[in-house]
Amino acid sequence: MTDRYSSPKVVETQSSKGGIRAPLESSRKWGTFFFAGMLTKTYFRLNKPSLHANVQRAVNVADLPPLSDYPRSHIVTWKYYCGVFAFGKEDYETVPRPYNHREEDLMKAQRDLNEAYNLALASSTTNIALILSYLLPLHLISSKYPSRKLLKQFPKLHTLYEPLFTAIHTGNLALFDSHVEQYTPFFLRKRVYLAVERSRQCCIRTLFERAVAEVTGTRVPIDVFEAALRVGGTVLDREETECFVANMIYRGWIKGYISRERGMVVLSAKEGFPKISGSVTWMKT
Repeated sequence: MTDRYSSPKVVETQSSKGGIRAPLESSRKWGTFFFAGMLTKTYFRLNKPSLHANVQRAVNVADLPPLSDYPRSHIVTWKYYCGVFAFGKEDYETVPRPYNHREEDLMKAQRDLNEAYNLALASSTTNIALILSYLLPLHLISSKYPSRKLLKQFPKLHTLYEPLFTAIHTGNLALFDSHVEQYTPFFLRKRVYLAVERSRQCCIRTLFERAVAEVTGTRVPIDVFEAALRVGGTVLDREETECFVANMIYRGWIKGYISRERGMVVLSAKEGFPKISGSVTWMKT
């Protein structure tokens, strides 16, 4: 029975019936995103992402007027659920280098949620809070910091995410781990735990950068990275520490290479740790 209502033909009928021959002003195409949004909302509650994919494919191939011509509320709902489903599929992992903020490289989930956020009315605080509950974990991964003023408008989100952004900015791994442990039930319930946990790598990256800043030259002993992790409350042996560093070099978060024979990391003389866009203002806002 469910398959009957998940067929792309449902949306195709809504967008095309009376739309080919009837004048555009009276076409049923104007109900497409309202109808698709309601279907997607139902599939989200049923936890049926495959059914949402059917609707999304039908909408993508339909001959529809520009999105800007539709009621804003219809588009906000549609974009929100598209972003949430993309988040669930971990489409944010399609971006290999989180510190690259070029528009064409934005993750699909973040792009859809950003569009929903930008279109939402400022007075619709409940809707904005729902959008931010998924958008903020993506900002954790990309180290793209929101303003403190924005977070303070939503006390619950401020309590949940402000310590995490501060921990990532300062490299305070102990703060990050303790806060995630405290609010793990909430993150699991909202299905954002994996994204939050992945952002731990960003915190470690900042921790490494601060540790290396105390070393003169571009040749940094592995012991420095190992000691930094130990200060953050994570005790690892040399090989495990090398794995952390190697992973960050692969991602482009650190520029350099590991010399295992000499037990050190040789950093790029120009920019061993690429700058993170937007991070410098976090502590000032």
